[in-house]
Amino acid sequence: MELILPKYLNGNSLEETLKEISDGKKFKTINLSKIEFIFPYGLNILMHIFESLNTVEEIILPNDKIMSYLSRMDFFNHLESNMELTEDTKYHIKLHSFGRNSDNKTLLELTRIEDLKDTLKVISKIEEKIQQILKIQLKYNDAEVQMFRTIFGELCQNISRHSLGHGYASTQYIPYYMTRKSEIYHNPLKLGITDLGIGFAKTYSDILTDEDALIRAVVNNETSKESGGLGLKHIKEYIKKFGGEIYIRTGTAAYYQSGQGGDYELIKNLAFFPGSHIDVTLPTKNN
Repeated sequence: MELILPKYLNGNSLEETLKEISDGKKFKTINLSKIEFIFPYGLNILMHIFESLNTVEEIILPNDKIMSYLSRMDFFNHLESNMELTEDTKYHIKLHSFGRNSDNKTLLELTRIEDLKDTLKVISKIEEKIQQILKIQLKYNDAEVQMFRTIFGELCQNISRHSLGHGYASTQYIPYYMTRKSEIYHNPLKLGITDLGIGFAKTYSDILTDEDALIRAVVNNETSKESGGLGLKHIKEYIKKFGGEIYIRTGTAAYYQSGQGGDYELIKNLAFFPGSHIDVTLPTKNN
C-alpha cells in the first residue's frame, strides 16, 4: 500500500495523512512526488512518519527542488539512521548534496533532541542560529531575542524532561505565509518543535483526555513537574505580543492561538498521532 504525501506539508494538509496512518494501514511505499513546499513543522512530522512506520520498503522521491531542500535541511542524514535506503535512493540523495551551504542564515536544519545531557549541547547550537534569524531577518531587538532563546530552550528541554522520547527542531525564514485564519504574513519565521513521546495526557498523574491535558497544560498553565514546564506559558505570551501564531498538537487534540488578542481555540477528534508537536509563526516587526 502507498502513502501519498500532500502538495504542502503543513499542519492542516498533513491531518489527512495522519488519519491514514492511524487507521492501521500497512504502507510499503511512501510517495513524496506530489510535494511542492515543506514548512519546518511539516518537515519534522515527515521524519516522525518514517520513524513510526516500520513496514516501508520504498520511497518515491520528490522533484529536484524538494530534494535539494530536504538535503539542505539535513533530512536524509536523519532518515538513513532510521531505515535502510536503496542504493538508487542514496545515489539521488548524493546528487542533491553538492554545493550545500552549511552557513545559511535563514534556516536551522532538522536537529535531533534527545536526552538532557546531549540536549544542552544541541540547544546551544540551535539558539545561536535562532538568534541570527530573529535579529538579522525579523529585526527583533536584543532583549526580544534573548527572551525567545530562553523560551525556545525550555521547549526543547521539555522533550527530554517530559516526553520520554526524542524529538526534532527546525526553523526557516520564508517570504510568505497564510495562517489558518487566512491572514497573510510576509517574511515570517516558521519553527517546528516536535517529539514522538508519551504526549501531554500521560505526563499528568490523572487519567485525562488529550483535550483536557491541553486545557491543563496550555490554557491553565499547569505544569506536570515541580520544576520547569513554563515554556508553553511564555511562548503563548510571546506569540501574543508580536501577533504571531502557534499550533500545539498532542494525541487527538490541538490548541491554536493567533494575533495580538491572544484568541485561541481547542480542536478535538483529530486522528491519533503520538507525541507533542508545536508549530510557531513569528512575523517580522515591520509587518
